[in-house]
Amino acid sequence: MIERALRRLAACLIVGGNLLWSAVSILLPLAGVIEPNAIGCTFLLGQAVIAAMLAKLEADASPRQFVDI
Repeated sequence: MIERALRRLAACLIVGGNLLWSAVSILLPLAGVIEPNAIGCTFLLGQAVIAAMLAKLEADASPRQFVDI
């Protein structure tokens, strides 16, 4: 029972962390906190897309009893 709860928590933290990373990668430049050049903007956008894709793949790979997104 505790093992199941820990697995669910771990899966949620990993997926949530990647979603947060993706959101922050987009929001920081939009909020004016950072001012990247063109290459930096491209990198941040690519990073946001890759992190969102990882979150989706991780959520899909997790058994439904562990991650309910």
